Amino acid sequence: MNQDITPVAQSIAALTPEQAFTYLSVHFRTIDQHTNRFKALLPRMDWQKLYAIGLRNNLFAHFYRVLKHAELQPLAPADFVAYCRDRYFFFDFKINAYRQEMAAVLPLLHAQDLPYVTSRGYHFCYHLYDNLPVKVFNDIDLFTTPEVVDDIIVRLEPLGYRLRGNSLSLDYYKKYHLHVQLQNQKNSVLIELHWAPDHKYTLYQVPVSFILEHSRTCSMGTFDARVPDRELELLLTLLHSIKHAPLIKYAHTQAERMQLFFSGIEAMKFLDCHYYIRHQYDKINWQRLAELSRQFFCADHLRVGLEYIQQVLHTPVPQDFTAALPPYKPRPAESWLPRLLLRLQNQDVNRVKRHWRWVHALFSRHHDALVFNHIRIIDLFRFFNPPKAYLGHLKTRHNLPYWRRNRLYLFFHGLWQVWLNVYSAAKELLCRKRHDSATHSA
Repeated sequence: MNQDITPVAQSIAALTPEQAFTYLSVHFRTIDQHTNRFKALLPRMDWQKLYAIGLRNNLFAHFYRVLKHAELQPLAPADFVAYCRDRYFFFDFKINAYRQEMAAVLPLLHAQDLPYVTSRGYHFCYHLYDNLPVKVFNDIDLFTTPEVVDDIIVRLEPLGYRLRGNSLSLDYYKKYHLHVQLQNQKNSVLIELHWAPDHKYTLYQVPVSFILEHSRTCSMGTFDARVPDRELELLLTLLHSIKHAPLIKYAHTQAERMQLFFSGIEAMKFLDCHYYIRHQYDKINWQRLAELSRQFFCADHLRVGLEYIQQVLHTPVPQDFTAALPPYKPRPAESWLPRLLLRLQNQDVNRVKRHWRWVHALFSRHHDALVFNHIRIIDLFRFFNPPKAYLGHLKTRHNLPYWRRNRLYLFFHGLWQVWLNVYSAAKELLCRKRHDSATHSA
């Protein structure tokens, strides 16, 4: 689908030069049409601020492609260009390594009749980003069933894969985690075996059995792979993006949404959704997408994600489709913390952490941004006190008795789940420290 550059050009009017350069860079298919705009931005550029945006969002490969393709390298600081170039070719090398590993691993799983579905990662890099190293990913995500995880690990051992952080047993990961991570001892390539797409605190869950059942074969050049059906894959990608950028549910103005895009809370993940819709627009069954979102109780989250990429990235979505979905209505107890964080987002993080000591208990420092720790606090508000519609969902879809969907039961059940989560995290940390100490002593 051809991209109209007029809305993109209009969006940069209220942005700083650094934000405008970033915004135009991530629209990598229209670089040629924005060459003059890039040149006009460079004299006013604060390269330290652009470096900070690139560091927060891992965008140096995008920057290098712009500087090289638009012949702007002589106009930029030499050390900035050199760093962007190094990151670009590092990701190019990384993509080749992951492609070779997938070409070895996926046919092996298929030959052994082991169920799997892969998504995002190299699949998106190949089909959505033209195999360019502007799509950054760190592992190969494979959805599978917990019953075959042991068998897959055994089958991958001859290829050099071992459990990462093997100070804990595989049974522990199955009980307390949603995935287990394998690392290739030869080239450090990572594979994550998932038996659930997200933790239970989000309330919406697409069973992995449903993902495996509704999949298709997709060619990736020299090998084929099983990937989710188009509508299901788009829904999973949107939910995954919202999981990593939960504050977009509480950003009501265009300015707040644009600020989050550059904030480093991984809102850049919505680029995958943007390019997926542009690439598959004519093949997506939008009615089925809406039905899937209602089936798994996430139609309001689907609307949040689509509205965000429509307003920020000008993603084409059928007229009136988004408006037909139910709006996201946060409960009062759920809203105050995210709204506070949105106000803090424009402030200096170091100053915030000096004067707001409680932030230390909920958040950690990463690239000058506020990011969520192991338990996502916002999700817990919904988990402890779920919306009324969710209680009906438990009855109609899961046929649970009344006492299992009573608010009091759900509240105490939530406390128990949180305790298990904290206990497992503490146990894992302690075991890892003991393992590292023993390894260091040896």
